[in-house]
Amino acid sequence: MRKVLVSVLTSVYIFTTTMTCFGQNFSLDVYKKGMNHNDIKIIQKALKKDGVYDYEKLTTYYGAITESAVKKFQKKYNLSVDGIAGKSTLSKMESLGLFGYGKLTQSVYKKGMRHNDIKILQRVLKEVGMYRYDKFTTYFGKITEEAVKEFQRKYGLKVDGIVGMSTLEKMKSLGLISYTAAVSSAVSRGNVKRGYGEYLDWWKSVRKMLKRNKTVLTVQDFYIGLRFKVKVTAGTNHADVEPLTKNDTSIIKKIWGGFSWKRRPVLVYINGRVIAASMTAMPHAGVEGKPAGKMVSGRSGGFGYGYNYDFIKGNGVSGHMDIHFKNSRRHKDNKIDPKHQAAIKISAGLK
Repeated sequence: MRKVLVSVLTSVYIFTTTMTCFGQNFSLDVYKKGMNHNDIKIIQKALKKDGVYDYEKLTTYYGAITESAVKKFQKKYNLSVDGIAGKSTLSKMESLGLFGYGKLTQSVYKKGMRHNDIKILQRVLKEVGMYRYDKFTTYFGKITEEAVKEFQRKYGLKVDGIVGMSTLEKMKSLGLISYTAAVSSAVSRGNVKRGYGEYLDWWKSVRKMLKRNKTVLTVQDFYIGLRFKVKVTAGTNHADVEPLTKNDTSIIKKIWGGFSWKRRPVLVYINGRVIAASMTAMPHAGVEGKPAGKMVSGRSGGFGYGYNYDFIKGNGVSGHMDIHFKNSRRHKDNKIDPKHQAAIKISAGLK
Protein backbone atom coordinates (compact mmCIF):
# COMPACT_ATOMS: atom_id res chain seq x y z
CA MET A 1 0.00 0.00 0.00
CA ARG A 2 1.32 3.44 -0.89
CA LYS A 3 2.46 5.26 2.18
CA VAL A 4 0.31 8.33 2.71
CA LEU A 5 2.15 11.51 3.54
CA VAL A 6 0.58 13.19 6.52
CA SER A 7 1.62 16.78 7.04
CA VAL A 8 0.19 18.52 10.09
CA LEU A 9 0.74 22.25 9.99
CA THR A 10 -2.25 23.31 12.04
CA SER A 11 -3.62 22.50 15.45
CA VAL A 12 -7.12 21.61 14.35
CA TYR A 13 -7.06 20.25 10.79
CA ILE A 14 -5.37 16.88 10.33
CA PHE A 15 -5.81 15.22 6.98
CA THR A 16 -4.77 11.62 6.74
CA THR A 17 -5.53 11.21 3.06
CA THR A 18 -4.44 14.55 1.60
CA MET A 19 -1.24 16.50 1.40
CA THR A 20 -1.57 19.80 3.24
CA CYS A 21 1.89 21.32 3.31
CA PHE A 22 0.43 24.28 1.40
CA GLY A 23 -2.95 25.97 1.26
CA GLN A 24 -4.39 23.83 -1.55
CA ASN A 25 -5.31 20.27 -0.57
CA PHE A 26 -4.06 17.49 -2.85
CA SER A 27 -4.76 13.79 -2.74
CA LEU A 28 -1.18 12.82 -3.59
CA ASP A 29 2.27 14.10 -2.69
CA VAL A 30 3.74 13.84 -6.22
CA TYR A 31 2.33 14.21 -9.73
CA LYS A 32 4.34 13.17 -12.78
CA LYS A 33 4.16 12.11 -16.43
CA GLY A 34 1.84 9.21 -17.15
CA MET A 35 -0.53 9.81 -14.25
CA ASN A 36 -4.31 10.29 -14.44
CA HIS A 37 -5.90 12.27 -11.60
CA ASN A 38 -8.50 15.01 -11.11
CA ASP A 39 -5.92 17.15 -9.26
CA ILE A 40 -3.94 17.50 -12.50
CA LYS A 41 -6.59 19.94 -13.80
CA ILE A 42 -5.83 22.19 -10.82
CA ILE A 43 -2.11 22.05 -11.59
CA GLN A 44 -2.72 22.80 -15.26
CA LYS A 45 -4.93 25.74 -14.36
CA ALA A 46 -2.16 27.14 -12.12
CA LEU A 47 0.41 26.69 -14.88
CA LYS A 48 -1.93 28.41 -17.34
CA LYS A 49 -2.33 31.39 -15.02
CA ASP A 50 1.44 31.65 -14.81
CA GLY A 51 1.67 31.62 -18.60
CA VAL A 52 3.68 28.42 -19.06
CA TYR A 53 0.84 26.06 -20.07
CA ASP A 54 -0.26 26.86 -23.61
CA TYR A 55 -2.82 24.14 -24.25
CA GLU A 56 -6.42 25.36 -24.16
CA LYS A 57 -7.97 22.22 -22.71
CA LEU A 58 -7.53 21.18 -19.07
CA THR A 59 -7.37 17.43 -18.57
CA THR A 60 -6.85 14.83 -15.87
CA TYR A 61 -3.81 13.42 -17.71
CA TYR A 62 -0.21 14.38 -16.91
CA GLY A 63 1.34 14.11 -20.36
CA ALA A 64 4.24 15.66 -22.25
CA ILE A 65 2.54 19.07 -22.48
CA THR A 66 2.01 19.25 -18.71
CA GLU A 67 5.52 17.96 -18.02
CA SER A 68 7.01 20.60 -20.32
CA ALA A 69 4.97 23.35 -18.64
CA VAL A 70 6.12 22.20 -15.19
CA LYS A 71 9.75 22.30 -16.36
CA LYS A 72 9.26 25.86 -17.63
CA PHE A 73 7.72 26.84 -14.32
CA GLN A 74 10.57 25.23 -12.35
CA LYS A 75 13.21 26.94 -14.45
CA LYS A 76 11.43 30.30 -14.14
CA TYR A 77 11.45 30.14 -10.34
CA ASN A 78 14.87 28.50 -9.84
CA LEU A 79 13.50 25.14 -8.71
CA SER A 80 14.92 21.72 -9.48
CA VAL A 81 13.95 21.12 -13.14
CA ASP A 82 12.60 17.58 -13.27
CA GLY A 83 9.10 18.06 -14.70
CA ILE A 84 7.57 16.54 -11.56
CA ALA A 85 4.99 18.50 -9.54
CA GLY A 86 6.12 17.69 -6.00
CA LYS A 87 6.18 19.57 -2.74
CA SER A 88 8.52 22.42 -3.71
CA THR A 89 6.77 23.06 -7.05
CA LEU A 90 3.26 22.95 -5.62
CA SER A 91 4.26 25.11 -2.65
CA LYS A 92 5.67 27.71 -5.05
CA MET A 93 2.41 27.75 -6.99
CA GLU A 94 0.55 28.27 -3.73
CA SER A 95 2.83 31.12 -2.64
CA LEU A 96 2.19 32.86 -5.96
CA GLY A 97 -1.59 32.58 -5.51
CA LEU A 98 -1.97 30.45 -8.63
CA PHE A 99 -4.56 28.07 -7.25
CA GLY A 100 -8.11 29.19 -7.95
CA TYR A 101 -9.05 32.76 -8.78
CA GLY A 102 -6.87 34.55 -6.30
CA LYS A 103 -5.64 34.82 -2.76
CA LEU A 104 -8.08 36.03 -0.10
CA THR A 105 -6.96 38.34 2.68
CA GLN A 106 -9.93 38.28 5.07
CA SER A 107 -11.35 35.47 7.20
CA VAL A 108 -15.03 36.33 6.84
CA TYR A 109 -17.14 38.02 4.18
CA LYS A 110 -20.81 38.88 4.58
CA LYS A 111 -23.62 41.03 3.25
CA GLY A 112 -22.92 44.75 3.42
CA MET A 113 -19.13 44.47 3.12
CA ARG A 114 -17.02 46.26 0.52
CA HIS A 115 -13.66 44.71 -0.32
CA ASN A 116 -11.59 43.91 -3.43
CA ASP A 117 -11.61 40.22 -2.45
CA ILE A 118 -15.34 40.06 -3.10
CA LYS A 119 -14.62 40.09 -6.84
CA ILE A 120 -12.63 36.89 -6.32
CA LEU A 121 -15.50 35.29 -4.44
CA GLN A 122 -17.95 36.28 -7.17
CA ARG A 123 -15.69 34.74 -9.85
CA VAL A 124 -15.46 31.54 -7.81
CA LEU A 125 -19.23 31.38 -7.43
CA LYS A 126 -19.68 32.04 -11.15
CA GLU A 127 -17.26 29.22 -11.96
CA VAL A 128 -19.43 26.75 -10.04
CA GLY A 129 -22.61 28.15 -11.60
CA MET A 130 -24.11 30.00 -8.63
CA TYR A 131 -23.33 33.65 -9.37
CA ARG A 132 -25.31 34.55 -12.48
CA TYR A 133 -24.67 38.27 -12.64
CA ASP A 134 -22.30 39.33 -15.45
CA LYS A 135 -20.56 42.10 -13.52
CA PHE A 136 -18.03 41.52 -10.73
CA THR A 137 -18.04 44.12 -7.96
CA THR A 138 -16.38 44.89 -4.64
CA TYR A 139 -19.75 44.86 -2.84
CA PHE A 140 -21.22 41.85 -1.03
CA GLY A 141 -24.90 42.39 -1.70
CA LYS A 142 -28.04 40.28 -1.98
CA ILE A 143 -26.97 38.64 -5.27
CA THR A 144 -23.66 37.48 -3.77
CA GLU A 145 -25.36 36.37 -0.57
CA GLU A 146 -27.84 34.20 -2.48
CA ALA A 147 -25.01 32.69 -4.54
CA VAL A 148 -23.14 31.84 -1.34
CA LYS A 149 -26.25 30.19 0.11
CA GLU A 150 -26.63 28.08 -3.02
CA PHE A 151 -22.97 27.04 -2.76
CA GLN A 152 -23.47 26.11 0.90
CA ARG A 153 -26.55 24.03 0.11
CA LYS A 154 -24.75 22.15 -2.63
CA TYR A 155 -21.85 21.17 -0.39
CA GLY A 156 -23.80 20.47 2.78
CA LEU A 157 -22.61 23.52 4.72
CA LYS A 158 -24.58 25.70 7.12
CA VAL A 159 -26.71 27.96 4.91
CA ASP A 160 -26.22 31.47 6.28
CA GLY A 161 -24.91 33.38 3.25
CA ILE A 162 -21.70 34.24 5.11
CA VAL A 163 -18.34 33.21 3.71
CA GLY A 164 -16.67 32.09 6.92
CA MET A 165 -14.31 29.32 7.93
CA SER A 166 -16.23 26.29 6.64
CA THR A 167 -17.14 27.91 3.32
CA LEU A 168 -13.58 29.14 2.75
CA GLU A 169 -12.23 25.68 3.53
CA LYS A 170 -14.59 24.09 1.00
CA MET A 171 -13.66 26.59 -1.71
CA LYS A 172 -10.00 25.94 -1.01
CA SER A 173 -10.43 22.15 -1.14
CA LEU A 174 -12.05 22.53 -4.57
CA GLY A 175 -9.03 24.42 -5.83
CA LEU A 176 -10.98 27.66 -6.24
CA ILE A 177 -9.13 29.94 -3.84
CA SER A 178 -6.06 30.21 -1.64
CA TYR A 179 -5.33 32.24 1.50
CA THR A 180 -2.78 34.75 2.65
CA ALA A 181 -0.63 33.45 5.50
CA ALA A 182 -2.60 35.54 8.00
CA VAL A 183 -5.95 34.04 7.01
CA SER A 184 -4.55 30.52 6.88
CA SER A 185 -3.24 30.96 10.41
CA ALA A 186 -6.53 32.36 11.63
CA VAL A 187 -8.53 29.50 10.16
CA SER A 188 -6.16 26.80 11.39
CA ARG A 189 -6.32 28.11 14.95
CA GLY A 190 -10.07 27.92 14.83
CA ASN A 191 -10.68 31.63 15.05
CA VAL A 192 -11.63 34.15 12.43
CA LYS A 193 -9.37 37.17 12.42
CA ARG A 194 -11.99 39.85 12.01
CA GLY A 195 -14.83 39.83 14.51
CA TYR A 196 -14.64 36.30 15.93
CA GLY A 197 -12.78 34.52 18.70
CA GLU A 198 -10.63 31.43 19.03
CA TYR A 199 -12.56 28.23 19.66
CA LEU A 200 -10.48 27.12 22.66
CA ASP A 201 -11.29 24.23 24.94
CA TRP A 202 -12.03 25.13 28.58
CA TRP A 203 -10.27 22.10 30.05
CA LYS A 204 -7.23 22.04 27.77
CA SER A 205 -6.56 25.75 27.36
CA VAL A 206 -8.76 28.42 28.91
CA ARG A 207 -8.91 27.26 32.53
CA LYS A 208 -5.11 27.41 32.74
CA MET A 209 -5.14 31.09 31.78
CA LEU A 210 -7.38 32.16 34.67
CA LYS A 211 -6.46 32.81 38.30
CA ARG A 212 -9.16 33.28 40.91
CA ASN A 213 -9.44 36.79 42.37
CA LYS A 214 -6.60 37.94 40.10
CA THR A 215 -7.55 37.64 36.43
CA VAL A 216 -9.49 40.58 35.00
CA LEU A 217 -11.17 39.96 31.64
CA THR A 218 -12.46 42.40 29.07
CA VAL A 219 -15.69 41.01 27.63
CA GLN A 220 -17.33 42.22 24.43
CA ASP A 221 -20.89 41.41 23.44
CA PHE A 222 -20.76 39.71 20.05
CA TYR A 223 -23.83 41.39 18.59
CA ILE A 224 -23.70 45.01 19.72
CA GLY A 225 -20.01 45.40 20.55
CA LEU A 226 -20.32 46.94 24.02
CA ARG A 227 -17.43 46.07 26.36
CA PHE A 228 -17.13 45.69 30.10
CA LYS A 229 -14.69 44.26 32.65
CA VAL A 230 -15.14 41.34 35.02
CA LYS A 231 -12.88 39.57 37.51
CA VAL A 232 -12.67 35.80 37.76
CA THR A 233 -13.58 34.98 41.36
CA ALA A 234 -14.60 31.31 41.25
CA GLY A 235 -15.43 28.44 38.95
CA THR A 236 -14.20 24.93 38.18
CA ASN A 237 -16.45 23.71 35.37
CA HIS A 238 -16.65 27.19 33.86
CA ALA A 239 -15.61 30.73 34.83
CA ASP A 240 -17.57 32.50 37.56
CA VAL A 241 -17.04 36.23 37.25
CA GLU A 242 -18.13 39.48 38.87
CA PRO A 243 -18.41 42.93 37.27
CA LEU A 244 -15.45 45.05 38.27
CA THR A 245 -17.42 48.25 38.92
CA LYS A 246 -20.95 49.63 39.00
CA ASN A 247 -20.35 51.02 35.53
CA ASP A 248 -19.53 47.54 34.24
CA THR A 249 -22.75 46.26 35.82
CA SER A 250 -24.68 49.05 34.10
CA ILE A 251 -23.24 48.04 30.71
CA ILE A 252 -24.13 44.39 31.32
CA LYS A 253 -27.72 45.31 32.16
CA LYS A 254 -27.94 47.47 29.06
CA ILE A 255 -26.82 44.55 26.86
CA TRP A 256 -29.12 41.95 28.41
CA GLY A 257 -31.98 44.33 29.19
CA GLY A 258 -31.52 43.75 32.92
CA PHE A 259 -30.26 40.71 34.79
CA SER A 260 -30.97 37.60 32.73
CA TRP A 261 -30.17 33.90 32.30
CA LYS A 262 -30.18 34.33 28.53
CA ARG A 263 -27.06 32.95 26.85
CA ARG A 264 -25.34 35.51 24.66
CA PRO A 265 -22.23 34.97 22.50
CA VAL A 266 -19.33 37.10 23.71
CA LEU A 267 -15.64 37.64 23.00
CA VAL A 268 -13.22 37.40 25.91
CA TYR A 269 -9.94 39.33 25.72
CA ILE A 270 -7.03 37.90 27.69
CA ASN A 271 -3.25 37.99 27.27
CA GLY A 272 -3.46 39.46 23.79
CA ARG A 273 -5.90 36.79 22.60
CA VAL A 274 -9.61 36.85 21.77
CA ILE A 275 -11.54 33.75 22.84
CA ALA A 276 -15.05 32.68 21.85
CA ALA A 277 -17.39 32.38 24.83
CA SER A 278 -20.98 32.57 26.06
CA MET A 279 -22.25 34.50 29.07
CA THR A 280 -25.34 34.88 31.21
CA ALA A 281 -26.07 38.05 33.19
CA MET A 282 -27.86 36.66 36.23
CA PRO A 283 -26.06 37.24 39.56
CA HIS A 284 -26.32 34.21 41.84
CA ALA A 285 -24.92 32.47 44.92
CA GLY A 286 -23.94 35.65 46.77
CA VAL A 287 -25.00 38.48 49.07
CA GLU A 288 -23.49 41.92 48.51
CA GLY A 289 -23.89 43.12 52.08
CA LYS A 290 -22.27 40.13 53.81
CA PRO A 291 -18.63 38.95 54.04
CA ALA A 292 -17.31 36.92 51.10
CA GLY A 293 -16.40 33.33 51.71
CA LYS A 294 -18.74 32.88 54.69
CA MET A 295 -21.83 30.73 55.02
CA VAL A 296 -24.84 33.02 54.59
CA SER A 297 -28.56 32.78 53.90
CA GLY A 298 -30.63 34.47 51.20
CA ARG A 299 -28.07 34.17 48.42
CA SER A 300 -29.02 35.68 45.06
CA GLY A 301 -30.64 33.69 42.26
CA GLY A 302 -32.66 31.63 44.70
CA PHE A 303 -29.61 29.77 45.98
CA GLY A 304 -30.59 30.06 49.64
CA TYR A 305 -28.12 29.18 52.40
CA GLY A 306 -24.50 28.48 51.49
CA TYR A 307 -21.06 29.85 50.70
CA ASN A 308 -21.10 33.58 49.84
CA TYR A 309 -19.70 33.96 46.34
CA ASP A 310 -19.61 37.76 46.41
CA PHE A 311 -16.02 38.96 46.49
CA ILE A 312 -16.27 42.37 44.82
CA LYS A 313 -18.20 44.83 46.97
CA GLY A 314 -19.78 48.02 45.70
CA ASN A 315 -20.30 46.85 42.13
CA GLY A 316 -24.08 46.73 42.38
CA VAL A 317 -24.24 42.94 42.12
CA SER A 318 -24.87 40.19 44.66
CA GLY A 319 -22.97 37.09 43.63
CA HIS A 320 -21.33 36.12 40.35
CA MET A 321 -22.22 35.42 36.71
CA ASP A 322 -21.28 32.57 34.37
CA ILE A 323 -18.98 32.57 31.34
CA HIS A 324 -18.76 29.31 29.41
CA PHE A 325 -16.18 28.19 26.85
CA LYS A 326 -15.88 25.22 24.51
CA ASN A 327 -16.72 22.00 26.41
CA SER A 328 -17.20 23.72 29.78
CA ARG A 329 -19.94 22.34 32.04
CA ARG A 330 -22.61 23.44 34.46
CA HIS A 331 -21.81 23.29 38.16
CA LYS A 332 -25.23 21.99 39.16
CA ASP A 333 -25.05 18.69 37.27
CA ASN A 334 -21.58 18.57 35.64
CA LYS A 335 -23.20 18.51 32.20
CA ILE A 336 -22.53 20.53 29.05
CA ASP A 337 -25.10 23.27 28.43
CA PRO A 338 -26.19 23.01 24.76
CA LYS A 339 -27.38 26.63 24.61
CA HIS A 340 -24.04 27.93 25.87
CA GLN A 341 -22.16 25.74 23.39
CA ALA A 342 -24.32 26.98 20.51
CA ALA A 343 -23.61 30.60 21.48
CA ILE A 344 -19.87 29.87 21.70
CA LYS A 345 -19.90 28.54 18.14
CA ILE A 346 -21.54 31.77 17.01
CA SER A 347 -18.80 33.88 18.58
CA ALA A 348 -16.20 31.57 17.02
CA GLY A 349 -17.72 31.97 13.54
CA LEU A 350 -18.72 28.31 13.35
CA LYS A 351 -22.47 28.88 13.06
